[in-house]
Amino acid sequence: MTEGDRDHVPHVGYIFCSGCFWFGKGPVFFALSWADQKSDEARFALTGVPYEEHTYRAKTPWVSRADYEGPILIRGRRLDGGGGGKLRFSYNGLKLTEELGLDAPARDRADPSHWSFWPTSMYVPGAGCYGVQIDTNDGTDLIIFEATGPA
Repeated sequence: MTEGDRDHVPHVGYIFCSGCFWFGKGPVFFALSWADQKSDEARFALTGVPYEEHTYRAKTPWVSRADYEGPILIRGRRLDGGGGGKLRFSYNGLKLTEELGLDAPARDRADPSHWSFWPTSMYVPGAGCYGVQIDTNDGTDLIIFEATGPA
């Protein structure tokens, strides 16, 4: 399971969950906002996560460093062999998709330290072990997380 860090992402008001543990090696990171934030392990309980369309909709904030410009492709799937293996994503209330495509704009000239931020939802089929792959111009990153069953 991947371990997160609270130091990579700036603690600023425009990034939801900026004080959370963030996962990834960069330039793109995401937070498991439903996690209890007591541990740096990529794990969260599905208890309390909204259940919609036969899946759990977990709010998932994504960010990219201020110095990254370019495309971002995010995909995920179940790794422990359970049924319903793919994660799905939604951004801005758009339809569910198995691939989340984001684009980090050119650096903000007025504030070159401004990070890109995307509030999305990740649809998790159920309890299990999952992998999220993030592809950018800088390479590929893989984050392993666990969703535990509701109590």
